[in-house]
Formats: sequence, structure tokens, C-alpha cells
Amino acid sequence: MDTSQQAFELAVQYHQAGNFPQAEQLYRQILQADPRHVGALHLLGLIAHQFGRSDLAIEYISEAVQLYPDFPEARNNLAIILMENGRLDEAVSQFHEALRLVPHFAEALNNLGNALKAKGQPVEAEAHYRRALANKPSYPEAYNNLGIVLETQDRLAEAEASLRKALQLMPNYAEAHNNLGNLLHKRNNLGEAMNCYRQALRFKPDFAAAHYNLGLMLGHQELYTEAEASMREAIRLKPDYAEAFNYLGIVSREQGNLDEAVANYRQALHYQPNLPEPHNNLAMVLTIQGRFEEALSHYQRALELKADYVDAHYNLSHLRLMQGDFERGWADYEWRCRRPDHPLCPFPQPIWQGEPLAGRTILLRCEQGLGDTLQFVRYARLLKDRGAGKVILECPPSLARLLRRQSAIDQVVNKGEPLPSFDVYAFLLSLPRFFGTNSVAQIPADVPYLDADPDLVARWRTRLESAPGFHVGISWQGSRSHRGDRWRSVPASQFANLARASENVSLVSLQKGPGSEQLPQIPGLAMDLGHELTDFADTAAVLKSLDLVVTIDTALAHLAGALGVPVWVAIPFAPDWRWLLEREDSPWYPTMRLFRQASPDGWDEVFARMRQVLQERGL
Repeated sequence: MDTSQQAFELAVQYHQAGNFPQAEQLYRQILQADPRHVGALHLLGLIAHQFGRSDLAIEYISEAVQLYPDFPEARNNLAIILMENGRLDEAVSQFHEALRLVPHFAEALNNLGNALKAKGQPVEAEAHYRRALANKPSYPEAYNNLGIVLETQDRLAEAEASLRKALQLMPNYAEAHNNLGNLLHKRNNLGEAMNCYRQALRFKPDFAAAHYNLGLMLGHQELYTEAEASMREAIRLKPDYAEAFNYLGIVSREQGNLDEAVANYRQALHYQPNLPEPHNNLAMVLTIQGRFEEALSHYQRALELKADYVDAHYNLSHLRLMQGDFERGWADYEWRCRRPDHPLCPFPQPIWQGEPLAGRTILLRCEQGLGDTLQFVRYARLLKDRGAGKVILECPPSLARLLRRQSAIDQVVNKGEPLPSFDVYAFLLSLPRFFGTNSVAQIPADVPYLDADPDLVARWRTRLESAPGFHVGISWQGSRSHRGDRWRSVPASQFANLARASENVSLVSLQKGPGSEQLPQIPGLAMDLGHELTDFADTAAVLKSLDLVVTIDTALAHLAGALGVPVWVAIPFAPDWRWLLEREDSPWYPTMRLFRQASPDGWDEVFARMRQVLQERGL
């Protein structure tokens, strides 16, 4: 055996043992003696690749292939490095050359599948993964990759089977555990998905993507402290992990740490300026902080990067509507219909676009919250003016008894019940656009457009006679599922200020469900009626029996406004779009007065002003 062969074998031994400096030194010595030593060039290229020198790796291995074109392993490795550097067409060519030399080269078939997947050719990628498995049935990496490409084609059951096969062959395969977790998350199997991420981290504790995915799962369960820890670990392992910074911003926002959320979104954009999601999320927080022009610029940038970005269009619509830019706001608001939480409409009938109805029957579909229905049901009257022969409203059961009293509505159907025949349909919150409500002056604000059952009103007035004086109905807690509830709900103790305004003020609680546990915090409470209110027909009758309603931004405010009852609404610093900016009145409800926060979380000043106004009335 000659000396160069002995040196090469020794270098390979060092290489396989992980002694890369010694192996590299020997490869270089061999090449000094024989610059055409193909094996040394190939393996020196692999060491260069391992240490992040892709340019040198491509140079060395390309030279090896030029010297010895029939070297399938070198072509396969060269193609892998080319693919990692985004040179996909060159990589595909090299994989094909390797397979020309060895048609049953399973690793090259698998890698070619990866290149084709990266080129956006999932069907071709799938075919090569299956060829790899035909030649090497016990090939977990190919099963893993096949599972990924099947998932991209929404063949989720097949994808899951493939990933589970990969794990059957290699139970400690961290990447397959992580990918199976992603698939199960998509299939809404959240518990098992979380377990998959934990398994991935069990076998590979420094797996940044698995920490990130686990953090997503924890955040979805509102376990924000744990989610933050997972995201910070992902960032520790991968300091430029833009997606993790973005989600850390979401976690900070949900915990009420707005400045920290802004900083995290900006970090995400520092590493990936063209990532649309942090632009959208940053704009949301800037809006909460009242930095509207900055928010607008980030929404616009998100949409420049991703023109069909549904959430950015929807969120931008809120900002435009809040600023009174109704014409553009309603147009962007239509993007809500593409959101996954929007009601489906599997109807053969067409959607109404504002044309004359000429006696046809129209179905109105409620959407979003109860307050939205109460606010926009006013447009039913205008449908009659547009020629509707019959107006059918589909709504939640809690509103049905009340809305059956609306004269412009011919039939009310509980959501989920069979629908009668109709000719066209429309979503309730699309009506302002179709009726050209393009400015504050064009809002149809004739109130009351709802009324209460006189018998129920008489009954509740009798109940209220036991509490003397000026009757003020109060509510302080909204639905916790509302994404802005952190900002709009108020501690019940704030309402005690109203009772102190005058001995003649009798506070009447209308709070139902969550928040009722705070009743002891209102020492001046005269009566608790919340638990007796069965639906909105009852609530409407109570409101008509009161002198004033004071509430946070919930359906109760809309009901009072629609009934023409005097109502004061405590508005957070970053208001919901419908309350516009700065005004103390509402063009939607003439009997409403708005009391706005001067700064985030500053409710003391709001309720002090309310108390002062009550005192000035000399009750």
C-alpha cells in the first residue's frame, strides 16, 4: 500500500472520529502531493460545509466531480450544498446525474424530493420519496419528508400515517415528532400535538423549532408564562428567530405589556423586515397605544408584502372606521368574510350586493357579537325601502324574542334551526357598505328602532319600586373570549363612585355570568337583577324601566342605545372602531354619552367624571 493511500485512510479515520482539524490537515497534505486526489477533495469539501464554508465546499466537491464525473456520492453531496444555498436548479441537475449513475440511490431520490418540494413541485417530490422508499423500505427520513409533502397537499390522514411510520422506524427521531405535532395541531388534536413537541425536545433539547411550536401551543391555551419561557428558549438557541420574536410579542400583548410587545415585534422585523405578520401585529399594538399614523404605515407595509393578508385588511378596516374613513373602512371590512371564524354560507342563493330587491325575500345572517347584531339590525328598515318583500333574520336565541318585535323584520329564526326559503342573503355587517354609509352624517340613527314588551316593562318597573330614587343600571364585565376584553372591562369597585354621587342614586346590577362574583365590591348596590334576566327581551324591559344605564363597551350599551334609553359608556383609551375618536357623543346612538380614558388603564378619572356629572344634575 502506498504512502498516500495510507495517509488518506488515516485522514478518513480522523474524520469519522470527529477529529476534523487533524483530518483537514491530512487532506490538505495529500492534495499538496496530488492535487487531483478526488477522495481528498470530496471529503475536504464536506468538512468545509460542516463548518459553514459553503463556498469552499462547493469549490472542492465541484473539482472532484470534474475530475471524476462518475462519482454519485460526490454529486449527491454537492447537490445538497447547492440546495442549501438556494441554487435549486443546479442541485436538481446534480441529483439527476447521481441517479443516472445509480438509479436505485435511495438517498439521492430522497434529496431530489426535497429539492423539488423547495421548488414548489409537491407532486413530483412525492413521487421521488416513494421511489426512495421502494428501494429502501426502512428509510425514516423519506417517510418523514413524504409526510411533510402530503400535508402540503392537505392529505392529512396519509401524512399522519407516513410520519408515524417514520417514528416506528426511528422512535427518537426528533424532527418527525415535531412534524407530527404540526400536523396534529392542524387537525386540532392539540393535546397529542403538545406531547409530540415535548417528545421532540426530549430527544433533541436544543431543537429551536420544537421550543417555538410548544410555545405556540401553550399560548393557545392562554398559558402565557410558560409560552414566554418556550419562546425565549427558542430565541436563545436561535438568536435571529424572527417568528419567535413575533409570537413573543403576541404573548407580551396578551399579558398587557405593550411596550415589550412593540420591542419584540421590532426585533422580529430587524431580522426579517419583509415578514408581514410582525407588521400587522405591531400595528395592532400601536393602535392600542393611540399611535395611529404609525399603525397605518405598518398595516400598509404588511399588505405590500402580502396583498391577500386577510387579518391585515380586517385590522386596517377597524383603524379606518375608527378614524371616520368609512368608505375605505367598509371595503376592507369585507375581508372578515374570509376569516376562518366567519360563518359559512353553503347556499345556492346569491349574496345580495345592494341592488333593488323588487319584492324578493332576503335572509340576514348575524355574525360576530350580540352587540354587532343590535347595532346593525337598524338596516332592516332600509331593506324594505330597497324593495324587500320579506326580511328574514337568523340570530342567536338570546336575541330572538326581542328582535321579533322589530317591525321591519318579518321572520326571526334561531341560529342552527332550519331556514325557510329565500331568494338572496346578506351578512348584517355588510349592510352599511351596501347602503352607502360613507360618512358620520349618513348613519341611520333614528332611535328607538327596537322596543320592549310593555307588559315586561310594567313588571320590571314594579320590581324597581323597592329601590327609591334615580335608578342607574350598571355592568362592568364583558365576555372573556373577546380579544379586547382586557382593555374594556372595569373592576366593579369603580361603580361605587356613582352611588357616592348622591343618596338619591340607586345602583341596579345588570351583570350576568363572569364578573358577578365582584358584586360585594359595590357597597352602594341597591339591587341585583343580572341573574334574573333570561334573554335580551327581559334586559330591554329592565332598561326601559331605568333612568340611566352606565356600562362598559358591551351588548348592553348597544341595546340601551337602540331603545333610546340614556346610556353612558366607559370607553378604553384605544376604543373599538364604532366609537370613533375624541367625541363624547355617538352618531350611532343619540341618547349615548361616551366617557373616554385619557390614558391606558386610567379608569379612576373616567368614573370620577361620571360621578361629577351625576352630582351636577342635583339628584
